[in-house]
Amino acid sequence: MTKPGKIVSIGSFSFDLEAEALLSPDGTNVALRPQTARVLGILAAEPGELVTKDSVMSAVWAETHVTDDSLVQCISEIRKALGPQDAGLLVTVPKQGYRLDARAAALEQQDENLLAAPTGKPSLSLWRRFAPVGLGAVALLFVLSAGAIVFLYGNDNVPSGKITIAVLPFENVSGDAEQDYLSSGLAEDLLTDLSRIDSIAVLSRTATFGLRSAMGISSDMMEALGADYLVDGSVQRDGGQIRISAQLVQLSTGENIWAERYDRRLGDLFEVQDDVRNQIIDALSVTLAWRDMARLSSPGTADIEAYDLLLRGRFHEASLTRDGVIRAISFYRQAIDADPSYSQAYARLANMYDFSARFGWGESSEADRALALEMAEQSVRLGPDYPFAHWTLGRVLSRLGRDASSRGRAMEELERAIELDPNYADAHAFLSLIYIGAGETEEARKAIATAFDLNPAPPSWYFQNRGIVNYFQGLYELAAGDFRGAVEQNPTAAFSRTWLAAAYAMSGNVDDAQWEIEEAMALGEVRTVTEVLAANPIIQHPEFRDIYTSGLQTAGLPD
Repeated sequence: MTKPGKIVSIGSFSFDLEAEALLSPDGTNVALRPQTARVLGILAAEPGELVTKDSVMSAVWAETHVTDDSLVQCISEIRKALGPQDAGLLVTVPKQGYRLDARAAALEQQDENLLAAPTGKPSLSLWRRFAPVGLGAVALLFVLSAGAIVFLYGNDNVPSGKITIAVLPFENVSGDAEQDYLSSGLAEDLLTDLSRIDSIAVLSRTATFGLRSAMGISSDMMEALGADYLVDGSVQRDGGQIRISAQLVQLSTGENIWAERYDRRLGDLFEVQDDVRNQIIDALSVTLAWRDMARLSSPGTADIEAYDLLLRGRFHEASLTRDGVIRAISFYRQAIDADPSYSQAYARLANMYDFSARFGWGESSEADRALALEMAEQSVRLGPDYPFAHWTLGRVLSRLGRDASSRGRAMEELERAIELDPNYADAHAFLSLIYIGAGETEEARKAIATAFDLNPAPPSWYFQNRGIVNYFQGLYELAAGDFRGAVEQNPTAAFSRTWLAAAYAMSGNVDDAQWEIEEAMALGEVRTVTEVLAANPIIQHPEFRDIYTSGLQTAGLPD
């Protein structure tokens, strides 16, 4: 096997094999324990290859007797260091070991600088930009990755008659990794705006944001998912100035049908966002219905500082880890201090307190639940026509009570969110859990199917919800497939691993079940069956609780 160079690229990070040092996108050292850095070095030395658990254990702890927990803890620390966008590059291969989807960093210089003034000429620099290896390797990589994408997400659930767009995370060209939140957040808000238009279908951030980190995205990959157009861009921030470049590419021809560069003060950011969105809509010859315009004017803020703080919070929220949630809470509180009328900030803060309550991340779960409800209700008061506010309140209410009246209130809020935005796939997806709480698996299946129909490339928790439906209908192998999809998208989410472990156990695959329990426990969020059940208050149907308990116990989780 040909050895890679001394530097290995791991998504937006790089790893120095000789120094055993992980470097952030801006070249600064990322602190790792010596054992963790050694484990990463062993995996990085064999990019894309399976490295067995035994070989890592013998190399790192040759003269020390340790349990597998030591290795699993190192793997967890590596994923946390890589962050929410790149953690998925470290793949667990059950019963065997791990694979790091990295590459030797003999990277070519980019052919074009996105900050150069756009020419509008037909071009597909995207392929060159994300193809640092040979053409043959790129072709093979595409065949494998596009096949995996279509297998995981499917491309037959894009609503017919709609224009389908893929929005890539904008590239941070500021030379400062701390600005990643801004480039990612601006692209995500553009994605959200475009998805509110009836005649446009937008691939979810999961499909484009995660895969770009993993291997780069070509136009062919996006077409394999059913995309007709691709939006790409870059962001450069320098103090109070910001430069944003964006382009709209027709994938069938490779033609840039619109491109623009904006050099503005940071205070003009909202105007730039509106202009980018409107220019894309005009370039696509889309006519907005009145309800489209109403959705595009959903509650926001006129305060740039509050918006910036919200983007920072969202960036950390994406990890769904204890540290990420705690940091997100801090930023959302600061956003509210900057603009006390910011409905979205209250809603997002409510969701973070809900997570904290579920997993015991705060000083008092009871206090966190009360704060979650208070923030969610305030979000609805400030934004009564804001679907996300009603979705959040429904989600929080579903966690608070264990009786039919609580489920009824939660369902009313979710249905109100759907009334405001019939394309609101997340509301349909969460309704599936409310039906599970009532023991109505067929209604739950209909709701999650609608969510998948509306979202051509859904996020991890859709797969988890569908897996839960399959689990309680006794379809354990199908459930395991869904939970694997959730784990692959978000490997640091311990709760997805506990569901996967239970599904493996109930289908007779106890070895893999035990492996997943070890991984979940190493993430520090899972300790006993009692705690897992407490973190899933929606599941109150006695038979369902017994079935889930049985799966967790068979997987080896202590009572």
